[in-house]
Amino acid sequence: MFCLPCTAGLQDSTYGLSADGNIAAVNDILKKYRDKSVLIGTHGTALSLIINYYDNSFGLDGFMRIIDYMPYVIRMDFEGEYFAGKQELGFVKKEFHGQK
Repeated sequence: MFCLPCTAGLQDSTYGLSADGNIAAVNDILKKYRDKSVLIGTHGTALSLIINYYDNSFGLDGFMRIIDYMPYVIRMDFEGEYFAGKQELGFVKKEFHGQK
């Protein structure tokens, strides 16, 4: 299991807390574990940025929809380094008490 943005096993100054750092970490994981099943755990904002990078139909509306889902579990399929699809596997709805 990898935890983004503090990626276990890839923890060094290469990856920051930015969207670019998260995407770089995911791309490195895809290269290193090509054709393997990998579990990545992260927080909702980082996950939303990752999903949006590979599937630009997931935008602000998608983020606002999952803001109440903790945890939110999604399967993302790749063929090599290329995004092939996604599927929601489960979530627990908890009301967000901050400002939307």
